[in-house]
Amino acid sequence: MGDKLIRQKVIDELDFDPSIDAAHIGVAVENGIVTLTGHVASYAERVAAEKSAQKVRGVRGVVDGWVTLSGTVDWQFQKEEAYRSIERLAGVTGIINTIAVAPKASAPDVRAKILAALKRNAELEADAITVTVKDTKVVLEGKVNAWHERQLVENAAWSAPGVRAVEDHLTLG
Repeated sequence: MGDKLIRQKVIDELDFDPSIDAAHIGVAVENGIVTLTGHVASYAERVAAEKSAQKVRGVRGVVDGWVTLSGTVDWQFQKEEAYRSIERLAGVTGIINTIAVAPKASAPDVRAKILAALKRNAELEADAITVTVKDTKVVLEGKVNAWHERQLVENAAWSAPGVRAVEDHLTLG
């Protein structure tokens, strides 16, 4: 069943339910995922609208404009990719990203991995950069020669397992 047909059936189902004022609810469908937008008078009406949409054959999921991401991933890039994968879906008006990055390595391991990555990069003077790891936070200090080098250093820090935050105190020299 195509998205247009699913959309019309969801609209019809919302109109059919007497506990819902469907006049203020917008419906968008992309790949079977229904996004409900608009305003309802109460939380109970919101839940009723979601349940009505879920009744329609072909509906794979229902969201109401705001999406909350939760769970645990091993890497920061996975958290960011989860966000990027839904930010362009039709009808998504906001995203709350509560995905946690679970540390897989100790602070000395993280520091060693970052320093090794910096030394492998021919564009960087790794000796001019200090890397400090406190729990899951990395603090970068020192001097780089260009903005793109700064980005290379940050990317190396974010690529280490278990990093949840990076503080960049690098200066251009």
